Amino acid sequence: MNTESSAEMVFNMAEDLTIYSVAELKDSFMEYAEKTQELKVTLEQVTEFDSAGFQLMMFIINFANATEKTCVIKRLSKPVIDVLMLLGMNEDFSFKKNLASQEASL
Repeated sequence: MNTESSAEMVFNMAEDLTIYSVAELKDSFMEYAEKTQELKVTLEQVTEFDSAGFQLMMFIINFANATEKTCVIKRLSKPVIDVLMLLGMNEDFSFKKNLASQEASL
């Protein structure tokens, strides 16, 4: 899930971001978060996204705020965008439906 380069660390979410996988992903995210001050999360590989996935996204944002870390969620996949639009959260994540490269800085 994580990719590291000399310049930055990015947490790449798995394809399945549903109730069946979020507990394991949360644990992996916490290990990643301990190693960096700037949280960079990509969602481009996510093909399944449900309310548990949304809750994990909100946890990441709240965690960043509570620990005063920078949080950037980028490259939202179509399933993620669809759920955010369904929940009326598209304004909160500052994206337009048809953009190929989605990024939200929080």
